[in-house]
Amino acid sequence: MDNSNFETLPEDLQKEILLWLSPKSLVKFTLVSKKCASIIRGEEFKALYMRRSMTRPRVLIVANESTGEKSLVFHTLYQEEEPLLSSCHQQPMRITNNAPRFIASQPILGLICLRNGSEVVIHNPGTKNIQTLPKIKAPSLSFKKTFFGYDGVTEVFKVLCITGPRGFKPSRKCHVYTMGSGKNSWRRFKCRKRHYPSTEVLCKEGNLYYGAQSISRKSLLMRFNVRSEEFSVIKLPNQQVNFCRGWNLVNYNGKIAVAKNVDVDTGDLQMWVLDDMGEWLSEIITIPRWKETTNNCTYHFKGTIGTGELVFIARYFVDESPIVLYYNKNTKNLRRFTLEELFKDLPPLNHSSYHNIQIFLNHIDSTWLM
Repeated sequence: MDNSNFETLPEDLQKEILLWLSPKSLVKFTLVSKKCASIIRGEEFKALYMRRSMTRPRVLIVANESTGEKSLVFHTLYQEEEPLLSSCHQQPMRITNNAPRFIASQPILGLICLRNGSEVVIHNPGTKNIQTLPKIKAPSLSFKKTFFGYDGVTEVFKVLCITGPRGFKPSRKCHVYTMGSGKNSWRRFKCRKRHYPSTEVLCKEGNLYYGAQSISRKSLLMRFNVRSEEFSVIKLPNQQVNFCRGWNLVNYNGKIAVAKNVDVDTGDLQMWVLDDMGEWLSEIITIPRWKETTNNCTYHFKGTIGTGELVFIARYFVDESPIVLYYNKNTKNLRRFTLEELFKDLPPLNHSSYHNIQIFLNHIDSTWLM
């Protein structure tokens, strides 16, 4: 579109046109004129763009390439369409050879937190914008678990990092970084409950939830309030829930749930769902043809998507490409999707070519960090 013609359009129409552009294209439009940049970086457009993106959430794949230039590769695909459609091209982020592995935390509002040792960056995969945080001040051999959170009331992002002695020993040491606070430093404090994080994190209504192990090796469900920066422990439904023995924390239809790996022989998915009153409700879902479909492989239950379908990811895929399974409880349909075809111009998507492959649900595009 000719720049002069676009500038003559009413601002509401300009916004409507810009809402249909990809994040990559929006970055280019910020260079067109000061007015375009002002619209795209404005709070109103940011909210409109995210609201539209939420109607078509995506699966986000993060893979650390171990060959060639050792890139960190991102890829997204629409998660609620069949067949699953690639929604953008690979977006490699180049990193140095001495930092070949980044661990990602659950993405929030289009942003993802990446950590390698004491280095932490916040990245927008759609725009390729990066914010580098100060290094975490902790011994190089200590364990570090980083979680990314957001409080919708104050509209503030924070990074929580738990550190402790090597050997996966429970710790009380915590570090918090507040984005946009004007203070470019980590604040240190101690959690009253000594624990070691052992699951991925879920961010829900301004709280971070994650599974952990206590000093007595008992499984805990930790909750961290992003605004108050206070921890609390949620009592698990029973002693059988063990995050070190096949149980995981998932988002089940918008609620916090703990789920066990599907029984290979029976196809039973056992879980406990935390209701709005703080009570645990038991649910067992039997998935037909599970053993034949999975070929006796172990799959992690990753949670549900907007269609209500349950999503499973293969736990191990050394020489083969990752496989995603979608199960619809109503139609009893179990569909299978291989991610290899998305990486046609890159090394094969397996652990021979990549150090670490992580898959996240419900990722959206946004203009944060633009």
